[in-house]
Amino acid sequence: MADQVPFPESLIPMLAAYVDAVHANYKARATPAQLEAAKAEEAAAGADIAAFMATMFAGIAEDFAAADADGDGIMSEAESAVFTTKMIEREVAAGKFGEKRPTEDVEMYAICNGINSEREGYSLPEFSCFTGKLLEMWGAKAAAEQ
Repeated sequence: MADQVPFPESLIPMLAAYVDAVHANYKARATPAQLEAAKAEEAAAGADIAAFMATMFAGIAEDFAAADADGDGIMSEAESAVFTTKMIEREVAAGKFGEKRPTEDVEMYAICNGINSEREGYSLPEFSCFTGKLLEMWGAKAAAEQ
C-alpha cells in the first residue's frame, strides 16, 4: 500500500456529500446479484482484512498506472476520468455494481486534487488517502443502516 497521507479536515464535508451520493446511487441501482457479490466480498474481507486491502490496493495501483498517460505519477483531470472508468470496469468484471453518476468524475477529482494544494492533480498515495477515508465513511453509513 502507498505511503500514508493525512486527509484534510476541510474536505470532510465534500467527501461526505460524495459518499452520500454514491451510496444512494448504489442502493437505488445495484441488482440483487451485485448486492450479493458485495456481501460475499465483505465476508471474505472480514476473514482476512489485510489480504483484502492488499488485493484491493494492488488493483487500484494497476488501474492508476494504466490511466497515467504521461507517466508522471500524478492524475490530471482527464487521466482521473480514465482511472475511475478502469476501477469501475474491475468492479463490474467481479460481478459487483459499477456505474458512474454524471458528476462523479468531477466530484472525485475535486476531492483528490484538494488533498495536496501545492500542485494540480493527485498521486497514488493521495488517492489511497481518499479511499481510506471513503471506506471509513461508507462503513459508518452501512453500519447505521443495520
